[in-house]
Amino acid sequence: MITLKQLNVFTVIVQERSITAAADQLCLTKAAVSMALAELERHLEQPLFDRVNNRLVISPAGELLLPHAHQVLDRCRFLESLFKENERLYGEIKIGASDTLGNHLLPPC
Repeated sequence: MITLKQLNVFTVIVQERSITAAADQLCLTKAAVSMALAELERHLEQPLFDRVNNRLVISPAGELLLPHAHQVLDRCRFLESLFKENERLYGEIKIGASDTLGNHLLPPC
């Protein structure tokens, strides 16, 4: 199964053009980024980058995946923002206190 982490790693590698720079941006180790990319490539049974002179060049399979990866990640960000906007608590709270204490500490309704 493709994970969101794998898609995120893939898109950041494309953006940064380097596993090392992607690892720095994602606050992950270079090994973790390489492993996520390798797992994604293994799952898709396609190399997503061509390794040319120690550089990563996005492959045709990577070009095909990239817009879909962005779409999935954008949709997830939208869902997160949708629920973050609704974090406000709604409802009614009832507070009980005795008359003597309540008269001095609680404002009138």
